[in-house]
Amino acid sequence: MRELPAGSDATLLDLHAEPFPEATAVRVARALRAAVDDGRLPMCDVVVGADTVLVEALPGAGLDRLSILRIARDARAHAPGTDPATDSAASPLTVPTVYDGADLASAADLAGVSTDRLIRAHSRVVWTVQFMGFAPGFGYLVPHPDADADDTAILARITRRAQSRPSVPAGSVAIAAGYSAVYPRTSPGGWFLLGHTDIPLWNSAANPPAALHAGRQVRFVPARADDAHHARRPALTPAPEASRTHAGLIVVSTGPLATLQDLGRPGLAHLGVPRSGAADQFALTQANRLVGNAEHAAAVEVTLGGWSARAVGRQLVAVTGPAVDVRVDGVPVGSHCALTLPDGAVIAVATPPRGCRNYVAIRGGFDAAPELGSRAGDVLSVLGPPPLRPGDALPVDDAAQAWPAVDFAPTAGADGVVELFADRGPRDDRLEDAAVLTAGRWTVAPASNRVGVRLVRAGSEPYPAHRADLGEMRSEGVPLGGIQIPPTGHPVIFLTDHPVTGGYPVAAVLTPESRWRAAQLVAGDVVRLTFR
Repeated sequence: MRELPAGSDATLLDLHAEPFPEATAVRVARALRAAVDDGRLPMCDVVVGADTVLVEALPGAGLDRLSILRIARDARAHAPGTDPATDSAASPLTVPTVYDGADLASAADLAGVSTDRLIRAHSRVVWTVQFMGFAPGFGYLVPHPDADADDTAILARITRRAQSRPSVPAGSVAIAAGYSAVYPRTSPGGWFLLGHTDIPLWNSAANPPAALHAGRQVRFVPARADDAHHARRPALTPAPEASRTHAGLIVVSTGPLATLQDLGRPGLAHLGVPRSGAADQFALTQANRLVGNAEHAAAVEVTLGGWSARAVGRQLVAVTGPAVDVRVDGVPVGSHCALTLPDGAVIAVATPPRGCRNYVAIRGGFDAAPELGSRAGDVLSVLGPPPLRPGDALPVDDAAQAWPAVDFAPTAGADGVVELFADRGPRDDRLEDAAVLTAGRWTVAPASNRVGVRLVRAGSEPYPAHRADLGEMRSEGVPLGGIQIPPTGHPVIFLTDHPVTGGYPVAAVLTPESRWRAAQLVAGDVVRLTFR
């Protein structure tokens, strides 16, 4: 087992050299999650990859690395001499499947067999969830080691599609690169679609919300269209309703994007759930402190301005993030201070001259129905409240604490090149020269969003290149602030809505302070990366 650095708040345990790397990764992850559950480790996310385990603490909290290594080594030492990945405590999940997928014939052609033979191979194999990722409830299934060799050979010939689909329907049963999966929700995807099932694999109101977990066995059973829905999963332990009081604000305009955000959903990454939450957590907590809220209270994240709302009753609010023009009934009032809104007053947040996201906090916090314990709107996984619309009522929660000692926070303007500091990542050795990242300058591309900031060269400097002597990297956990390098060489800085796993090298990881600075980047900003 190797411990690889993954930033100040995370570590990656590489188990590739173990006798049963995939299964040992599952066993180590179970032991670490049990340590979190019983308090031996503080709150952290534990993400199983193909043959790795990522352990990530809360931002800025640091890691108890010695305890993590001790628990992981004990789990390895007790691994049996056979495949330990199977969850023997649970019976295999039966997935009734109608084999009518759009790619069934082309997948059979790729495998060199008939469609009937492909269906027989896919349904005879007992599959095991190797790890969770990509989206909430999405399990990467691999054939059990005892599966028929001819069946697994047929399935292994099916690669990924040459072109990804922008939308794959929920319930699609798919296969690619030796894995099979069921898409829990409608999402993009590049796997071959063999059929569909009506069995729900994800339900946020259930406990647990995911029907799958690492080590769970799955059987696909051929079914007719009229009986594929018979095994619906019931909802257990419904989430409590939000305790709404009264509307504090009524949204008048939203700008390009406005969402409710808090500190997100830590501790659920093993189910494929991103942390989400405020992209700039420093600005969120600062806004809450200015109005005397608990730091985790929900606020409005305003992207590129254009947001306004009308007060219902007398309200205390604050706007933080980059310096921005804030007006109440057309009168400039400034940002980064506590503001009293009379009943009926309209507060408006303009587009910041420099920066991307402002945060509007209200005393008490905004209320909304929580999903998985958070009111954060996740644009990738479609969890939490949807983006705000004109006319939406924003109730006030009860997160108010003692009145703040100060009602103003200084803010520094940002000009010129934005410097981001990073530590070397766990897979910097998969690049020909990771130092290329720190050479010259980068420009923020327009395709950037809450998932990640995409960079292109500002000048003629070279892009980082993958080493040609290494094979394709297996999927593994990705930390917040990780800088992933796809084959194009265009770096992607992962923000709060990023998927929990990825299949490209993470060559660097931003420091906590630089993560929040990266969240304020907009298209055209010039960036310099520096290893510390």
